[in-house]
Amino acid sequence: AGIPILQGYGMTEGCITSANRPEDNKVGSIGKPFEGIEMKISESNGEILIRGKNVMKGYYKRVEETALALDADGFYHTGDVGYIDEDGHFYVTDRIKDLFKLSNGKYVAPLQVESLLKQSPLISQPVVVGSGRKQTGALIVPDWEALREVMNEEGIEAEGSREELCENPYVVKRLQREAAELTRELDDYQRVKRVYLLPREFSIDKGEMTPTLKIKRSIIDEKYSEAIDEICGS
Repeated sequence: AGIPILQGYGMTEGCITSANRPEDNKVGSIGKPFEGIEMKISESNGEILIRGKNVMKGYYKRVEETALALDADGFYHTGDVGYIDEDGHFYVTDRIKDLFKLSNGKYVAPLQVESLLKQSPLISQPVVVGSGRKQTGALIVPDWEALREVMNEEGIEAEGSREELCENPYVVKRLQREAAELTRELDDYQRVKRVYLLPREFSIDKGEMTPTLKIKRSIIDEKYSEAIDEICGS
């Protein structure tokens, strides 16, 4: 319809804070802050911080929560992780609560890595794992129809149950190669080194997802701890 769509960024505590402009639009970014609003990236954990007259004075009668949200310099801690590019455009990559730390002290933003893995037609559901382990890995539920089609095209036997295919050396190597290729541009510690294949999708019924279809990472870490140790190192 010829209607331009420009992405912006805001929240209840700070109203709309930044946005792309028609003459200065970068797809995927949340644009630049509006006049009178300060935005910066925390040096300690990459969190997006904002300050300005648009930011709330505090939560009503919730002193402790206010103290956690607003620092001594008046910056509101958004809970979002992001970065700023060379032109001053901001990007959101993850939520602070979803970050996990490898045993070497490096923080991994799983949503960012998962968004890359989802670009593959062979991957239905990826969950990036590695909290407290040596390296980053991924639990992957393949797109079985697409995978069998590729196997047939490449002359590989595609018969057998999903469980059997999860242990098929060709399938494991194919998905591992796919994950490595899709994450090759990331910092080394965030690249998916190994994958573990699962025959069934994660679901709400099994307690692995919320009603809004978000992964319950603590549940996944506990339920698949042995598999995670296998691919990420304990």
